[in-house]
Amino acid sequence: MSFLARAFHRLSSPGIRKTPRRRFLSLEPLEDRCLLSPAVPFTIGGDSRVHPSDFRITAFATGLNFPTAMVQLSDGSLLVTSSVPVQSSFFDSTGQLVRLLDANQDGVADGPGTVLASGLPGTLTALRQAGNLFFVTSSTSGSERILVLRAGATPADPLSPLGSLNFSFPLSNWEHTTYELAVRPTPVQPGDYDLFFNIGSPANQSSTDLQVALSGLATGSLNDDSIYKITVHDTGGTPQFSNLTQIATGLRNGADMAFSSNNRDFYFQDNGIDGGGNPEEELSADELNHITLSSTGAIADFGFPSTYIDYNTGQKVGSQGLAPTVAFVPGSGGEIAGAVKVSFAPAGNPAGLNDGIFVGFHGNFNAGGTANDENPVAYVDLHTRTFFRFIAPAQPGVGHLNGLLAAQSALFVADMSANGDVFNSTRTGAIYQIQSLHGVMTARGATFHPREGIAFTGTVATFTETNLSEGAGSFTATIDWGDGATTTGTVTAMVTPGRFQVTGTHTYVEESGAAPVPVTVTITDGGVTAKAHSAAAVADAALVAHFRSFNPAAGTPFNAQVASFVDRDPGGVLSDYMATIDWGDGNTSAGTIVVSGSGFAINGGHTYAAPGTFTVVVVIQDAGGSTATVHGTITVGAPPMARPVGHRGGEAAAIQALLFSNWGRQFDPENSLWVTRQR
Repeated sequence: MSFLARAFHRLSSPGIRKTPRRRFLSLEPLEDRCLLSPAVPFTIGGDSRVHPSDFRITAFATGLNFPTAMVQLSDGSLLVTSSVPVQSSFFDSTGQLVRLLDANQDGVADGPGTVLASGLPGTLTALRQAGNLFFVTSSTSGSERILVLRAGATPADPLSPLGSLNFSFPLSNWEHTTYELAVRPTPVQPGDYDLFFNIGSPANQSSTDLQVALSGLATGSLNDDSIYKITVHDTGGTPQFSNLTQIATGLRNGADMAFSSNNRDFYFQDNGIDGGGNPEEELSADELNHITLSSTGAIADFGFPSTYIDYNTGQKVGSQGLAPTVAFVPGSGGEIAGAVKVSFAPAGNPAGLNDGIFVGFHGNFNAGGTANDENPVAYVDLHTRTFFRFIAPAQPGVGHLNGLLAAQSALFVADMSANGDVFNSTRTGAIYQIQSLHGVMTARGATFHPREGIAFTGTVATFTETNLSEGAGSFTATIDWGDGATTTGTVTAMVTPGRFQVTGTHTYVEESGAAPVPVTVTITDGGVTAKAHSAAAVADAALVAHFRSFNPAAGTPFNAQVASFVDRDPGGVLSDYMATIDWGDGNTSAGTIVVSGSGFAINGGHTYAAPGTFTVVVVIQDAGGSTATVHGTITVGAPPMARPVGHRGGEAAAIQALLFSNWGRQFDPENSLWVTRQR
């Protein structure tokens, strides 16, 4: 039986439903008494597949009012439902949505939180986000509804109410109303969402032909024992709702739902039938059910009230409907009843706890600690269709671990009332973070300062690996430099255990201007991934060089200006620079740096042995290690021809021809002239 149903059994005599009192409400801001406590009242384990050393458990937030549902916002903060009692009861309360931030990621929220929405109907039981919209279920007796709110410009901004879907149950003592939501993107309709909600059974072990009226942002007539979906189209104003469709029936109280990553495999739980007129005794087992949603329009039937799994024997009774994925029978692990929330496991959990489903159980409706022996958190292995207890029941200081939310490598668990009392308690709720220490990485980007056209090598990100046994070789890193280039980074260990850095090499061809180039570093440890967002503040190259054209002759020594450069960082002097000239013929020499105008020139001396075309490469380096490279192509000409002295005109030409026919030529290095020698 659901926790709400059990509570209503105690609220009134059979056939009489308590009518909520109307009051003028004055909401106060969260106070210092809501500050956080490091105490964690439970342990995990008790099953050989659960190793407590694989996890860090922290009290994320305490002093809350009946937290039952959570979503993680885009900045990693949590938005949590809060039902603020008018006096002291969950069932007579006013709703708030509270944002909790853990900026340093130590597993403890940074403060008491910020109220993003207040004055909502109370008895909040579900919260989901779809794009820019939030959906909140209020199960306040007699005015059940799904509230629709819009997000602000940032995760810290207040939410704006847009309206609601209102339910009118035809019987005043309708036992199970509506409690839960799920959302997914609508197939083949980009930008739209499908919203799923449940309608419970009117009594413990029977259904009815009466219809539940839907009004407000959508209208329709709903069957009991069901799950429905409705499509949401949002254009920025009031969202439009259409295509109301029943997808399941034969469910006593399908009070929680979750989609797998493909958004087609739909899992939900159903509360079992109470036995012998005692809401604390179970006739049938709670179930985890599954359907794969398709476009066929068939309504899946799960057999309530005629077909179920006997709680004590595990045997099937009746023959109608689909079999459950898992039936939660007691077994050797003790009692287990009142399934409330389901959540797919964090992907960063250890193997065997990372691809199944966690299920939270309310147990005895108004008891906590050792008096509540039915309130474990179970893990369902979807491969074997079996379950085991991840958190054992009946632990002191634990009331009802109803709320579940999976992040990448952490499971958040909300206890709606640590003493178990839902009628006479205020600020007894808490949220705990169960952080996996297996492959959990927290990455931080760095801002670095490369120069245009100059190869940069340096640190682009750092990260922390909470499993201290991991070495640098366990990780891979990919750097997206933000200019279309992607390279592999190098991971090295830092001095602090568990701390690593990622270095990379890259050359930005053009400067970025005023805005830093966004760089993304993706670090992978097996199947776990962390991202760091860095920035490259690309500056003009400090050294900007130009090749100077020159035309040497073969065999002639020369000393010429081969390049010039300017240094855009002020203060450079001659002694700051050195240059190397590769002449392209297998010879290299040092260049001479001289001041030239507003910059510097590079002179170099060389002798080419023979004519030809050569590529000359000049590398300039400053005192800080920055380099600039410039190259050009030169053509080395033939040696100059010698001419006899004292002859003029045609006679000279004739004599020259005669001489060259009988004389050879030779270079005189002492006088830097070509002279002729008789052969």
